[in-house]
Amino acid sequence: MCIRDSFSPETTITRAQMAQIIYNMEGGKPAKNPSSFKDVPSNHWSFKAVSWAKENNIVKGYEDGSFKPNAPITRQDAVAILYRYKIKEATANLSRNKYDGFKDRDQVAAYAQEPMAWAVDRGIVNGDNHKRLNPRNHMKRAEMAQILKNGNKILH
Repeated sequence: MCIRDSFSPETTITRAQMAQIIYNMEGGKPAKNPSSFKDVPSNHWSFKAVSWAKENNIVKGYEDGSFKPNAPITRQDAVAILYRYKIKEATANLSRNKYDGFKDRDQVAAYAQEPMAWAVDRGIVNGDNHKRLNPRNHMKRAEMAQILKNGNKILH
């Protein structure tokens, strides 16, 4: 249970919350042509954030046209969103040396390979004490706070 004025570090972040985090980092600029996904109507609390992030190719939806705003976001999806936010169509100059040292790097989905390597290379993502990235685990608030702290200079 999440209490209104509590950080709740072990609570997972939803896809809508991740879009809101990025939107806030960008200063809350409105989308030029607001439109969202079929399950994020204009009266949804995250509509502005999701609409802006969609317009800027930062968030992706599903083949059925949905975004699943209330679904927990995985670690690899959160990293892919941060990557698309920061890189914005440019190519990342990265070394895969640090990334190759993780035991579960083969569990990272194809679309998240470069974003995860980028995040590891820059020290934004460090993995756990067992040298794992846990790419398919849900992102917790405490983990996102650490990622944003690690990437403060890079992400802003």
